[in-house]
Amino acid sequence: MNRRSLHRSDLLWLGVIVAAVAMHWLLPDFRADVSTDSFRAGPRGKKALYLLTDRLEYGVSRNFESLGNLTRRYSGVEYDAVVLLLGPARAPTKREWQTLAAFVEEGGALVFAPSSDEPTFDAEPFGVSGKELDKALDSGGEKNPIQVELGGLKGTFSWQSRGELLAPDDEQLVVADGMVQAVAQQHGLGTAVFVATDRPFDNRSLTWPDNAVLAFRLLEAAGYRSEAVFDESLNVSGTPKVVELLLDRPLRAFTLHVFVVLAVFSWWRSRRFGPLAPPSVGSRSDIVAHADAVGMLHYKTRDGRTVLRYYLHQLTRQLKLKKLTGVREDRVLDAVAKRLGRTTDDVRKAFHQAAAALKKDKLDRPTAAKHIRRLSKIRRAAARRS
Repeated sequence: MNRRSLHRSDLLWLGVIVAAVAMHWLLPDFRADVSTDSFRAGPRGKKALYLLTDRLEYGVSRNFESLGNLTRRYSGVEYDAVVLLLGPARAPTKREWQTLAAFVEEGGALVFAPSSDEPTFDAEPFGVSGKELDKALDSGGEKNPIQVELGGLKGTFSWQSRGELLAPDDEQLVVADGMVQAVAQQHGLGTAVFVATDRPFDNRSLTWPDNAVLAFRLLEAAGYRSEAVFDESLNVSGTPKVVELLLDRPLRAFTLHVFVVLAVFSWWRSRRFGPLAPPSVGSRSDIVAHADAVGMLHYKTRDGRTVLRYYLHQLTRQLKLKKLTGVREDRVLDAVAKRLGRTTDDVRKAFHQAAAALKKDKLDRPTAAKHIRRLSKIRRAAARRS
């Protein structure tokens, strides 16, 4: 038995498969490009708040799972954690708001601040909503101070916002130009804090003299907690992705498995295995075999009309009969009739009967065969020399 040699293409396909398997561990974690998440060091990012929280007495972590999984992991009073949703790429859905409300009701803590680009939201289970202002709010400093109700906190603050909170029954924490900017709500066993904008928590705002203290006081308004969880799941699911979604951790194994299967199949189909397959249809050697095949096809289709129409058309063209009456036509039909030993009217009648049969709605095979046999005798007689 001869050993099958490897070609250069085989080594290429093998390298592609090995590389695809290695990509499961070598590919980095794809994150959405959101300027307001806790990874960004830019003006709108929350990295400074994340690092400052880590240096204080908080345990800090990031969450990339769904809010349902997050709240189940930290549900109950035994988990002393505050969930931070600061400037997410999208607002929570109605079901996610219900999940967060159940989490707070069981003793959890929540701080929510919508992105300043989209300040509108509706937290129906909490009875709190946010609307966008017609004119952006820029308060702070000695000339235009803001009202802060956080344990007598005083200082020089900068507050920029494009939204306003609608929460008439909740405790007001920050009011700027007569517009409610932050509230706290006791919900069951836990507390939820809502802020009209995420600007007080971004990197640029924390450089203002007393804004860092204000930001942490807003976090502490939800109740002192030992762990702060920065949620990134809304950033991951709130930005459009195509390739990154397939190569992200939850779907990466499935995507690479499909790619490896396609690569193996392409490798298999790129080379021939075994001898050449015999042709499925043998070549016909002569016109007789072709005629037999055509006849068998018409027999299986149970269609007598098509065969009779073609035969009658071919015979009239062979005899050059444009019509069955006329001087020339009578001369041709008379010669054929003499060779058959019949009258000219009998020959003409055979043509008329075949044409009449074609006009019927249905023509069975025996009737078509009867007319073809009669016309074939006329054809043989016409081809016979006198």
